[in-house]
Amino acid sequence: MEDQNYKNKYEIIEKMSSKEYEEVYKVKNKINGELNALKVIDLFTIKSHFEDEADNILNEIKNSINIMKIFGEKNENSLKFYESFETEKEFVIVTELYDESLSNIIKKNKKENKGFNLKEINVLLNQLNNTFKIMKKNNIIHRNLNPDNILVKYGKNNEFIIKLNGNDLYKNLINTDLGSPTIYSINAYSAPEIINMDKIDYKCDLWSLGIIIYELFFMKRPYNAYTKIALFNKIMSGKIELKKTKDEYLDDLISKLLEKDPGKRLTWDEYFNHPFFNDKLNKKVVINEESSKEKENEKSTGNKENNGLNYTIIKDIWKVKNKELYLVLYDNNKLGKKNYLLLKIELESEKEKSQLCNRIKMINSIKSKYSIKIYNLFFEKENQKEKACLLINNYENGNLESKIYKKQGLNSIIIWRIFIQLAIGIKSFHSDKIIIKNLTPQNIFIDNEQNIRIWGMGDLFDFNKETYEKSFNLYSSPEVLKGQEFDFKCDIWSLGCILYELLFKKKAFESEDCIKNIKYEINECEKEFKTILKKLLCIDKNRIKINELFNDMNFKAKLIEMNLFDEIIKDNIKGKF
Repeated sequence: MEDQNYKNKYEIIEKMSSKEYEEVYKVKNKINGELNALKVIDLFTIKSHFEDEADNILNEIKNSINIMKIFGEKNENSLKFYESFETEKEFVIVTELYDESLSNIIKKNKKENKGFNLKEINVLLNQLNNTFKIMKKNNIIHRNLNPDNILVKYGKNNEFIIKLNGNDLYKNLINTDLGSPTIYSINAYSAPEIINMDKIDYKCDLWSLGIIIYELFFMKRPYNAYTKIALFNKIMSGKIELKKTKDEYLDDLISKLLEKDPGKRLTWDEYFNHPFFNDKLNKKVVINEESSKEKENEKSTGNKENNGLNYTIIKDIWKVKNKELYLVLYDNNKLGKKNYLLLKIELESEKEKSQLCNRIKMINSIKSKYSIKIYNLFFEKENQKEKACLLINNYENGNLESKIYKKQGLNSIIIWRIFIQLAIGIKSFHSDKIIIKNLTPQNIFIDNEQNIRIWGMGDLFDFNKETYEKSFNLYSSPEVLKGQEFDFKCDIWSLGCILYELLFKKKAFESEDCIKNIKYEINECEKEFKTILKKLLCIDKNRIKINELFNDMNFKAKLIEMNLFDEIIKDNIKGKF
């Protein structure tokens, strides 16, 4: 460690970042001309603020340098340490130059409302794992793992290298007698045991990693608070509501990392061996057009090809024209066997195939618990004909139609809850510029928590057998049936038809002519229902939009009365309420 003025050796080019006690600069080495990153830690400010803890902080800085040497010498995914300088007022650390922090990337992506996709998360974590394995081998705990300490260095062709920064460890003020951190080291990524001042081990890093992974996908942490105390209380409560991603392996990984009890949390070995990091398995879950293109190049043998996926047909549900629906037992290897619904569609053209892939991408991008996600898409060839196979969860509680026509019927509270959930779901689709177009009780399923799930594939790929046997369905709006231009309001009409059926256990319209002429009768029901029905089932120019429904006084009154505002907040719906 050199005791000299770093400015004699390095020329400052620009400031890269600034925090409370430190600044990072891009510098040029005057001797060899190399570009480096130089961190200046303000020891004077630290000593004046932390007083008795200042010596501990300085020791942590020096210890972190030794850790960085271990990291940097053994793999490219750790920030390389070059040298350090110490004076009475400053402590300076020189490392390899990087382009930006993961925190900075997250901030930019938040502005664009764009999270990391599954492939990007997989690649990023696999690079970090190289360093985590060295940490495990050398019994090193980071204790301050967060996006500020994960750095990115860009290469050619948009390739990137992830670098874990180890020189930020001085912030983790460790009481060596107790093995627990002081309050100064706590942040939004800290594990419950750190906040509770318990003894810690490597599993505190696994908790932090779980928060980071969740934030990469959703562009927000699973909890937020205005004050540190409120933040600590949320973390310590253990009541973290985790949204579902597009990948069941990633969901499983996050939930097992964010176990409040460290004893139940994953170990490093369990983390490294988790199926999310198995490239073959991950490719099955990520839906993209590349898998379609690979199939285009396959030669037809006249035999059935199922892309290596292991499923067994349990039951034929229906077959109509070029579409088939099955209940299947699907073996996803690591997570075991489970029943799914499998919809097979015989593809007539490349255009239809492209429409299918694009629609699935759109549906799976909707961040709503009321939308059915496509678990997997693969292609089979049978008798020289290509079939698209859509695998979705099997909702054992059936569809909304079966719920409507149960003998006991539905009371007013249940009807309101279903209607409000449908409205929230439709709003999610419309917010993403997606028209459902074929919203029917047969295409709405009930999950194990008695929430509705909307099948949003439109009239291209439907679950409703009757739709295929007729040129129309009894939930289509007049403008759709007349072949006129239509917009998002066609879904509002269908919502009105479903509300009518929920109330009276019969269809609002018995024929195409009745729909075209808007002929229906409203029987006795709550006044609020009558008012809303009239706004839903009318000509398109007078029909309300989904945002207008949420601003309807009767609708808002029911939201308040039934305490259902949480349903909107949980579904991340934007708009005025």
